[in-house]
Amino acid sequence: EWPGRLRDAGPTVLVALLLVGSVGAGSMGYSIQGEVVYETQTAYQELRVVDRGDTRTLYLDGQRHSAMDLDDPTRHVFDYTRYFHLPFLMADDPDEIDRVLFVGGGGFSGPKRFVEEYDATVDVVEIDPAVVGAARNYFALDEYEGRGNGTRGRLNVHVGDGREFLRETNHTYDLIVLDAYKQDKVPFQLTTVEFVRLAKERLSEDGMLFANLISAPSGPGSEFYRAEYKTVSRAFPQVYAFRTSPSSAVQNVELVATRSEDRLSEAELLARNDRRSVGLDLGDEVRSYMPPPETDDVPV
Repeated sequence: EWPGRLRDAGPTVLVALLLVGSVGAGSMGYSIQGEVVYETQTAYQELRVVDRGDTRTLYLDGQRHSAMDLDDPTRHVFDYTRYFHLPFLMADDPDEIDRVLFVGGGGFSGPKRFVEEYDATVDVVEIDPAVVGAARNYFALDEYEGRGNGTRGRLNVHVGDGREFLRETNHTYDLIVLDAYKQDKVPFQLTTVEFVRLAKERLSEDGMLFANLISAPSGPGSEFYRAEYKTVSRAFPQVYAFRTSPSSAVQNVELVATRSEDRLSEAELLARNDRRSVGLDLGDEVRSYMPPPETDDVPV
């Protein structure tokens, strides 16, 4: 994940240098990011939980991965997680999104908000058991897991690889959210046309696939986004793209793929945003709607 909106390359370089140069002082010590409340080396990555003011942040291999408001655990701290709700505007009937799968857990920001906001069952598959443990101990996952908030949705956690989980599950999902990429570590098995087709097979008749990519939306750094757009388009008739920053820098780029042959315009989505209550106003997110990119020079 690459949380936050990047305004230009200067701050990006500075942040990268700060992260690389940061030195933790051990558990319950301090780092340049704030107070370190927990850290460990997992089988997959370095994990660190850091408090700064009212915000608790999960760092994986030195990069911000998830964040939680300690006073409001389901508030979206990072802008990009608000885009997870776009499928509720794209669905003909948002109340029919009954079962959701998140591939990638992190701090479980999206899944917790979904069970708080919607009457839906939310499954999450996360490959690193240490991440799940940290989420339970430090990101309030245990308050939502297995029982939702007591009156609405239900949250189920599975430890394993996302592609293997999809291959083996007998569940059908109305929405699959792919949130397993980092800026510099992309699980190749979750990028292929075979994986996209597998995900489509696990979707309901009107189901959608959401993918959080880290790429530039245009220019020299956009190859990964454009290649994934081309790949997803091999399986789905409509693919939508939304940028999370007005700049051309590397950022979170969100894809939403649908089975519908009809394409929704930005104006139609804005009208739905005015009519529907999906838990938050998505007007700014809808206005980041991008036209289909050129893909002739990138591979599937």
